[in-house]
Amino acid sequence: MVSINTMYCEKRLPVFTSKLPDYENYNKHMLDLIKQYREKFPEKETHTNLRAWRSQYDAHIKEERFEHLIDKCCDFATFVSKHMWDADLVYLPSAMWVGQYDKGEYARKHHHAPADWAVVYYIDVDENSSPIVFEDELIVKPENGMIVMFPGDLNHRVEPTNSPRTIAAMNLVKKLDIIEIEYTPNKDGISKE
Repeated sequence: MVSINTMYCEKRLPVFTSKLPDYENYNKHMLDLIKQYREKFPEKETHTNLRAWRSQYDAHIKEERFEHLIDKCCDFATFVSKHMWDADLVYLPSAMWVGQYDKGEYARKHHHAPADWAVVYYIDVDENSSPIVFEDELIVKPENGMIVMFPGDLNHRVEPTNSPRTIAAMNLVKKLDIIEIEYTPNKDGISKE
């Protein structure tokens, strides 16, 4: 067995927020879409950190009308990467889901590694909806139309909520331009074709 040594360094990790323009009309559309989605796929995902109704992780595959929100969130990730690190990156969803919390429901502490970014979009919340809590220290109060984006390995949770809370969430990964090269063995080892 391989021996593994683990060392740590402290680093502050960013949490980014933004609001979509015209979110009032957009969120009405999203609530209708989620209602239709739940009618078509009523089963509650049981293998989840959410102790609330949650779709499966492939909601973006089952329902292409979520694509508009995915595009907005991927564009936000690209914008942040360019302005924070001067990196020209494109992002794609590796998973996307929607969730609806009723009073008393919550999310256990968890993370989204190995995703580059995790994103939550708030569709229907009010002043009594529980915040998202990062690493037991940073509290972000949800607002309708707000996007919250954070590194996938950042632990977070949601305390039991005092009022309903509807969200869409996704994991984003970098789109990599991979050049595939075929290798074939020869008498000296492996050579490139």
